[in-house]
Amino acid sequence: MKIFISYILMIPAILIAIAIHEFSHARVATILGDPTPKNEGRLTLNPLKHIDPIGLLLFFVLQFGWSKPVRVNSTYFEDRNKGNLWVAVAGPLSNLIGAFLFGALLKIVFLVPFVNPNFQMYIVSFLRYGIHFNVIFTVFNLLPVPPLDGSQLLFGILSPSSYFKMLQYEKLLHMLLLLLLLMGIIPRLLLPIVGGIEKMIFGIFHLL
Repeated sequence: MKIFISYILMIPAILIAIAIHEFSHARVATILGDPTPKNEGRLTLNPLKHIDPIGLLLFFVLQFGWSKPVRVNSTYFEDRNKGNLWVAVAGPLSNLIGAFLFGALLKIVFLVPFVNPNFQMYIVSFLRYGIHFNVIFTVFNLLPVPPLDGSQLLFGILSPSSYFKMLQYEKLLHMLLLLLLLMGIIPRLLLPIVGGIEKMIFGIFHLL
């Protein structure tokens, strides 16, 4: 029963993290002049528009997964390199901000008296999941492997020749990323970092 409740509380936390991440990509691209995200219905906080079924399933199995990438046409940007960098950093940054907002809400919940302690416990668990999955989205998407946002940040500092050379191996790198995920290597490497950031957030809000 406890496991079932945990999954029920995890679902909205994951969906919120997904919506924050992809909406931020879409919003920044739109601000920079690209109408593609809006035309494709991605300029929304509705998580159903951003779900990748396999990526969502992996969140429950491995705690790490992905959402449906927002398509961007960088030819609309005044400066393509800077535009791509801004769009790429928007997702992880928004999730980091989201994690802090969940931390602030968690602090408020601890300060407010609840008549029903069980209800308070569920709210606390949900907010902790909100922090956890937003931090996971931040850390995981900063990996410099296509199609993650970190690859766009890497491309932004590479020379054009190195950029196009790396693009040739994009599908291979994508498959390698999935393999390392399924083998549990990426979770083992990143969960200590995720835990460190969560501990920092808990410390800032005096939740430890």
